Amino acid sequence: MAVLNKNWESANRVSPKEAAVVTGESASEAEAAQEPTIYPQPWLVYVPTVSGEEAFDKAEKVVLMDDKVCIGMWAFKCVKMNDEDAKADPLLAKGSELPRFYVVHRDLSKVKLIEGGDMSAKKLFSAMESASNDAYKQKLEKNVKSVLKILNEFDKINNERRVLEEKKARAGGEVDKKMERDIAELDEREKKANEEKAELLAFELKDA
Repeated sequence: MAVLNKNWESANRVSPKEAAVVTGESASEAEAAQEPTIYPQPWLVYVPTVSGEEAFDKAEKVVLMDDKVCIGMWAFKCVKMNDEDAKADPLLAKGSELPRFYVVHRDLSKVKLIEGGDMSAKKLFSAMESASNDAYKQKLEKNVKSVLKILNEFDKINNERRVLEEKKARAGGEVDKKMERDIAELDEREKKANEEKAELLAFELKDA
């Protein structure tokens, strides 16, 4: 199947930076004026195993290879953090095992930790679905299934292009009228699939 991977960013903190301490009469005014933190996206935080520590890394070789997780990541700000930074972050301090994941809701109201015996693609996607559905108008499960269909369509298009290229090679590089029509049809199918994919991955936020 065609692959739809999202690159990881780097970060050393998820929690908002602490505000400067204010004393006296202005303290209550500052507290009243302070707005709750709401990020543009929910976060998926990955604290990986230190390279070389394990022969088999379930997070890398199983969980992150899952199609639903890969596609669902497009609804998130996806960051890698080292263990020390994660433990120093007030929102993430409860985790201890490596590797581990945190799914952080956009308004920071919920943080789901996935580690150890809970480490599975099913449990990670369930946590991602909860955070995504809180943030966006679209339902993550429905979007993921629709994108999977589009990725299957890309596979079909690529296979049909290979058949046409082989046919063209047997004909000495010549392209007849039927082959021109077939190529044009594949181009149109690919264009439509790309447009549908872009629409599905453009998640629309709910009102904060």
